[in-house]
Amino acid sequence: MRWEDPTTPPPIAITAQSVDVRYRIRCPALPVDHAHVLREALLEFWPWLAEEDSAGIHTIHGAESGNGWIRPEDPASYLPLSRRTRLVLRLPRPRVETAQELCDTTLQLGPDTLEIQDAQLHPLQVHETAFARYIAIEAENEDDFLAECAAQLQALDIHAPRMLAGRMHTVANGQTSLLCRSLMLDGLKPQDSIRLQELGLGPHRLLGCGLFLPHKSIAAVGTAAELE
Repeated sequence: MRWEDPTTPPPIAITAQSVDVRYRIRCPALPVDHAHVLREALLEFWPWLAEEDSAGIHTIHGAESGNGWIRPEDPASYLPLSRRTRLVLRLPRPRVETAQELCDTTLQLGPDTLEIQDAQLHPLQVHETAFARYIAIEAENEDDFLAECAAQLQALDIHAPRMLAGRMHTVANGQTSLLCRSLMLDGLKPQDSIRLQELGLGPHRLLGCGLFLPHKSIAAVGTAAELE
């Protein structure tokens, strides 16, 4: 954990150069670790994704728990998806019109099919707290991980007064696996909040790594389990 004196960012309106595109989908379930097959299916449909540095593919997440159900630990286990579940792509604004091409198509994800329906645009929001489920930065321990994250943020000219790392996860990348951690940043100034969401942190954005979302204040985080 890294912690500095709190600051309150002023309310500043900022227009982001990227946007989240949220697609309604029809799919009863997907493997918990589906990032690789999702990336490959989208690259087959849109080869330009590999050349678009600011593009990112959010992994599809159902509810973490509910009605006695707990998210499986086994990455090969299937994750049930509800009608409210969305496929979310982070795309540069010039690709917004292109994003409509994916509507009313079906992607083949290994043995599973993912039907894409209509899409809605969601501009990136200024928020002083941001959370990423997967950061693909190699480090021997949590302190080294946070130090490397801080160094990379500094190189991007982003200041995060408070940083909190979660537990480790693996993400399949073809025949290999990436070792990742979740990360929460707090105390972000408005311009840094947007810049962080646009640029991300670390590699493998098309596997859902390094992509930040607004989150409740770090002050409300009671246990490390909330960062899993």
